[in-house]
Amino acid sequence: MLRRSDGRGKGVTPEIYMRGNLLKREVSGEDVAAAVLHLVQARASTGAVISVDGGNVAAMMR
Repeated sequence: MLRRSDGRGKGVTPEIYMRGNLLKREVSGEDVAAAVLHLVQARASTGAVISVDGGNVAAMMR
């Protein structure tokens, strides 16, 4: 499932959203493709949830 979740629906401006983003950039299609490629390789673990979000989940944990 792909979805854009940048806070606009909650009144968060793009500037505030990027301030909380550890990588200070939006996730690209290449970022998502790299995560998918990792998951389809034989060495990948199964049952893992990988956040491809520019570091937003990690930033919330701080």
